[in-house]
Amino acid sequence: MNSLSNRLNAIFAFGTMVFFILLFANVLTVLILPVDPQVKIKLHKLQSGVSQAGNDIGSVAFNLDADLSSLFHWNTKMLFVWITASYSTPDRPVNEVILWDDIIQTKDKSVIHLEKEIAEYALVDQSNGLKDNRLNLTFHWNRIPIAGLLLTESLGSSQFRFR
Repeated sequence: MNSLSNRLNAIFAFGTMVFFILLFANVLTVLILPVDPQVKIKLHKLQSGVSQAGNDIGSVAFNLDADLSSLFHWNTKMLFVWITASYSTPDRPVNEVILWDDIIQTKDKSVIHLEKEIAEYALVDQSNGLKDNRLNLTFHWNRIPIAGLLLTESLGSSQFRFR
């Protein structure tokens, strides 16, 4: 005959097993849900570009149209979005500078339309590597799930020359 503690242990073990099976199914369904974000990013203008004390410093303004509503579904808690400027120099083949970022917590705010938006963060290179270099603006996002994998993706790009 089973005691009360044995019965409670069996119920708890069964409940835990069912919970983890559902959690695993949740993770798998996120990978197969269709998503189709639309992103258009373009440099509006280079606000300023100066060289001082061995550093290149610049500020850019950009236009952004993004519809990220397809990324929101029953397992999306929020989106973290950002724009980077990437370039290469002889000393460092890969350089990325974050220019702008935002946190989107609801599907209502997942359509972004920015015109002539000045970057939140300055474009700084500590070795005069920006002057006459080709930069690429790219839009990135992290899909932060309620449960499951944290996915980082990017889409849309625009190239310009830093002068």
